Amino acid sequence: MRAVATVIGPDGKAVPSPSPQPSEVQRWAATADGDDVIDDALIYFGRAINWFDIYKTLERLILRFGGNESAFLALGWASQAEILLLKQTANWARHARRKFAPPGKLMSLKEAHSLLGQLLRRALQDGAP
Repeated sequence: MRAVATVIGPDGKAVPSPSPQPSEVQRWAATADGDDVIDDALIYFGRAINWFDIYKTLERLILRFGGNESAFLALGWASQAEILLLKQTANWARHARRKFAPPGKLMSLKEAHSLLGQLLRRALQDGAP
């Protein structure tokens, strides 16, 4: 059995059905397909269980949205203090022999992952074609 419904408007004519719209995830996938830097950020984020991948995710976002740290921070996607703490903690933790001095307070991996998720959401929304 099969049924087809037609909506009739007040003028007695058929009302065209709206064309399906892509979902949020489909729009994000299209954005990533058309942007190698965002695609890289998603790959790093998808496996971000360590500070190396956390840092690389942030690095790709900075490159794509502003090209430098100052321009990226000026976007206001998160507080500058949070983003700087994320970067400093990741930079300190990912280097052998702790090449850099640790920030006064370290960010946890869980906090870093949460912040990066927030930043990526903005990147995918703002980076859409």
